[in-house]
Amino acid sequence: MKEGKVVQLGKPQEFLTNPANDFVRNFVGSSHHIGDDFLLKHAVHQLSDTPPEDAYTVNVATSLQEVLDALSNRDEVYVTSQNNVIGKVDRKIMVDYFATSLKKGSEKHV
Repeated sequence: MKEGKVVQLGKPQEFLTNPANDFVRNFVGSSHHIGDDFLLKHAVHQLSDTPPEDAYTVNVATSLQEVLDALSNRDEVYVTSQNNVIGKVDRKIMVDYFATSLKKGSEKHV
């Protein structure tokens, strides 16, 4: 909403990938910035214990979209590199990652 008027309706992903105008783009930020700069290795947290045998894993080179898809129906995802588990991400870790990324991005524009 801008000045009491609906500017765009849609799913959250649509606001990021196809904002209706500059107001929406500036309000939600640009997924282009986050997605293009995303490297899973920067979001991974070290493990404090051994992952369960049935743990869902993704490779460290996995795209942002694939990680978000995996976390949409799982509490956590374990990350591998060269067939070794190197850490994990969960929803909170990803939110923290985005918050930090957005803050760094906004500092560049100040």
